[in-house]
Amino acid sequence: MSGKAGKKGGKGGKGALDPEKEKLKLDLQRALLRVEALERDLFSKKEQTRQAIRVQNELRDRVIQYHADMDKERADRRDIMADMTRQYVNQQETLLDAQNKLAAELESVKDELELLKEANKRELREKDEIIAHKEREIAEQKRHIEEMTQDFSNMLHETLSKMTEKMKQGESFENEPLPEGLEAFGVKPTKS
Repeated sequence: MSGKAGKKGGKGGKGALDPEKEKLKLDLQRALLRVEALERDLFSKKEQTRQAIRVQNELRDRVIQYHADMDKERADRRDIMADMTRQYVNQQETLLDAQNKLAAELESVKDELELLKEANKRELREKDEIIAHKEREIAEQKRHIEEMTQDFSNMLHETLSKMTEKMKQGESFENEPLPEGLEAFGVKPTKS
């Protein structure tokens, strides 16, 4: 019995430690889970901090770049204004020189204009004479063309009459000589 009691006591002692160990294990697991959760929070906070620092650095770089761009724009604007002022002064001087040259040229051109008016009157008279002469030539050419047209019409009429007559008689007219004067119009006899 004492052995059994010892065994029971041993079991009972072990059983009494087990709930305490279980509680400690449970507390340890909770503490480990808590530590793990805190580590995750810490990692998350570090990541957020890194992200915030990165964004802050980007913003700082942008601000620096904006300042540099503004300084460059100011310098460019000053250069442009100085260049525009220089160009304005140069153009003003150029325009004054051009105005003086043009005034001198105007006087010269007025004198030349008078000479050209006289020459133009002379040329107009000559042109009118040439036109009258050409109109006479054109009238002569028209008369000549009308005569040639009438001659050609008569020749064609004569040829047509002969051909009609030969066709009525059933004769061939291939070897017949062409009427006089058709060669002048570019008509050539055909050769068989």
